[in-house]
Amino acid sequence: MARFDLIYETIQYSPYFGTDDPDLPAQIRGAAKAGFAGIGVDHRGTLSHFTQKRGSLRDIAELLGEHGLRCFAVQDLTVTEDERETLELAERCSEAAAALRAEWVHCCFTAPIRDETLALFRRALEIARPAGARFSLEFLAWGEMNDVARTREVIRRAAQPDVAMLVDTWHARFGPTSWEDLASLTTSELAYLQFDDHPRLASDDLFSETIDRRALPGEGELDLARFARIFRDKGYAAPVSVEVLNREMRSMPREEFARRVYESAIRYWS
Repeated sequence: MARFDLIYETIQYSPYFGTDDPDLPAQIRGAAKAGFAGIGVDHRGTLSHFTQKRGSLRDIAELLGEHGLRCFAVQDLTVTEDERETLELAERCSEAAAALRAEWVHCCFTAPIRDETLALFRRALEIARPAGARFSLEFLAWGEMNDVARTREVIRRAAQPDVAMLVDTWHARFGPTSWEDLASLTTSELAYLQFDDHPRLASDDLFSETIDRRALPGEGELDLARFARIFRDKGYAAPVSVEVLNREMRSMPREEFARRVYESAIRYWS
């Protein structure tokens, strides 16, 4: 069977979640050493910290090149109820995606799905589109757009040919998405997959659970083997992003974290 490219996500150590110093160079070194093919970078936390404290986007591009990694995605272009904020996020995503030659810009909605917010989404994409990346749209378990069907509908209504769906194991499990929904997806509908595990929920605060308590693949209760099999059987061949957000693991050295994430995930994708 084919061995899939895995993508490392810097958001685990993002200042957006309280990390004082994400140490992006150490994360890049660790990801390359562990075997990842590329990285996804969060612009609101990690990239902003680096460019304010340590260097430029060009420096990051050079670091990636030195370590043989590609920038797979830039997170995140969030459609909020604040028009100005949304368009500013689009500008920042565009700048980062252009400088790092990102393949994808990650998008999501925290605003209600209405004609007005869909129009705002189109405007944001027009701002970010010159960077040359495509757009991955992720559904969130707690949002109005919280499953495969609703995301399909948003993509249809947005009518933008360079937007495709991002499916995360966590949001698929803890939202209303069913196994049948996942099986119904075609490879042409998919941008890429995000992969992670989770123990039994300790609270009904899904946001806190997802940013602080995810587990390494195989160390939680999600049926990751079934998830991987569904997509492998349909011929999915794009990279798989591994996004393990865990408060306790944020104290772990960057290289050790990258190694453990890669080793835990590749078992399902090789």
